[in-house]
Amino acid sequence: MWPWRGARAGLARGAPVPLSRRAPAPASGEEHLGLDLPPEVEDICRNVTRWARALPPELFTTAAEQGVFPAEAVLALLHLGVQRAALPVRSGGLGLGAVGGGAALSRLAAVECSLAAVVMASASCAALLHLGGTPSQKRRWLRPLLRGEGLGAIALTEPDGGSDLAAVRTRAEAAPDGWHLFGHKTFITNAAGPLLHVVVTLARVDGAGPCCFAVPAGTPGLRLGPPLRPIGWTAAGVGDVTFDGCLVRNAMLGAPGKGLSLVLRALTQGRLAIAAIGAGLAQGAWERCLARARGRVSANGRLLDHEAVRRMLVDMWVRAAAARLFALDAAAALDAGRDVRTEAAMAKLVATEAAVDNAKSAVQIFGAAGTRPGEPVARLWGDAKVLEIVEGTSEIQRLVLGRALERASPEAPTEAVPVAGRGAARGGPGRAEAVPPGSTPGT
Repeated sequence: MWPWRGARAGLARGAPVPLSRRAPAPASGEEHLGLDLPPEVEDICRNVTRWARALPPELFTTAAEQGVFPAEAVLALLHLGVQRAALPVRSGGLGLGAVGGGAALSRLAAVECSLAAVVMASASCAALLHLGGTPSQKRRWLRPLLRGEGLGAIALTEPDGGSDLAAVRTRAEAAPDGWHLFGHKTFITNAAGPLLHVVVTLARVDGAGPCCFAVPAGTPGLRLGPPLRPIGWTAAGVGDVTFDGCLVRNAMLGAPGKGLSLVLRALTQGRLAIAAIGAGLAQGAWERCLARARGRVSANGRLLDHEAVRRMLVDMWVRAAAARLFALDAAAALDAGRDVRTEAAMAKLVATEAAVDNAKSAVQIFGAAGTRPGEPVARLWGDAKVLEIVEGTSEIQRLVLGRALERASPEAPTEAVPVAGRGAARGGPGRAEAVPPGSTPGT
């Protein structure tokens, strides 16, 4: 038993709030496995779920078919505060930590993954500004993001780039009053939407190495391409970003040459966010299929009465539950101050593969109805595949975990993390690798 204590006091100090444990209750689609979230986290999760379920389904069908960015819906979502849930109160956040931010993303993804991707990308941009920005940079760019006045984007992926950020080709040239940026980025979430406020990018500086720069929307020379319309995240404004000699002033985040280390620090948080989204998508797929199996009646009875379908639903339920536990456990460990690079890789791997498997099962259970382009169940498959690629592919996660085997301890962790699932095998800290927080949409 891990009693929950002092969450409201922790919020006042800007500290993240812990999880608590209760006796298991029957699964309802909202709660399962007996994990209680603190009241403050439950409040934002409840608001996000209620708001998302009230949206007209055709909104995202249209977005999928026509590549339309749902700007009004996104602005309304930002006013709920989900984009600032994880950051500390002193920085303008809600102080809910990685657990609170991840839980809100998970609830959102259970209803519509594209919206969760929009928020995740903007929150990741905010995290980089929080980690590396000066007070004046935070006032210019971070505060408006947290107030919901626009969206942020992280522009890392390059057309000819793989998983090695150190090989970045975009370059920054010193100017008397700032820096000129030259380069091209692709598959950038929020870049093709009308709400973009600031782009954080990585560029090579001769003699210093990769550096992070913040580029405000509207900067001369910053060109944003049309929506790319990938197979998933169809309403997330995924597009190209070109830096055509654009001049930025007072825009370098962190010290010269420290951009790569800054991005890699944010990488762990990004993987936890993707794990949370994957867990939410897996849960949402299961909920949709359970409702259909209970309500779909044929000459042979309910769909749920068929043993093959029942087995598929059980497997989906277990996968969603495991994904949620991995995501919450890693987030709680981060909030407790631990190095969680290994746990983040595990959570990202388990949750996104669970999302892909559950999406595949959902299409199977819905049959022909699940194959119509733009329909919610059909979109699940594309959304899940994108999750499996961004923030480092599943293959990259296995490489990270393979390196960690040299340092892995077979001993269970101590009392540092108050969350279920603590008996799972863990590795020691994984070595930081030059992998972008997404080599496809989500960067």
